[in-house]
Amino acid sequence: MPIALKVGEILSKNGINVVYTRTFDKVAWPSNEGEDLQKRCDISDKVNADYFVAIHANSADVSSVNGLETYYFQGSSKGQKLAESVEQELVQATGLKDRGVKTEGYYVLKNTNAVAILTEIGFISNPEQEKVLNTPEYQNKYAEAIATGILKYLGMKK
Repeated sequence: MPIALKVGEILSKNGINVVYTRTFDKVAWPSNEGEDLQKRCDISDKVNADYFVAIHANSADVSSVNGLETYYFQGSSKGQKLAESVEQELVQATGLKDRGVKTEGYYVLKNTNAVAILTEIGFISNPEQEKVLNTPEYQNKYAEAIATGILKYLGMKK
């Protein structure tokens, strides 16, 4: 959550109108995952968002798994370009393993009208990555990278 808020701050300072699907962890949304995710898509669609960026921490059964990956919905060339821009900046800023840009049918990628990506910024199942993700220094580094990737995609930053 802190990373998403920081990304929003950076984008806002660069003239981007940012709308959050949530600004804190406790929300009065349905506990049903599909309904919860649809609420997020509805917020995006209601404001006619151009872009939908989901920021997640990944998890795996094996604690040694690590790295970054960013997803887009198959067939979305704009989604692919945005995902590539964000992934490139994250890898460059953090030095973490590049697990690649991938296609996936995640709910928020296919059920919003906006160009959508979902970035997995590390594995909370990996103790080293979980520790780093909880430090303000790295949260700022991740936020700067994600925002820079978005701004570069938009042609607003070199």
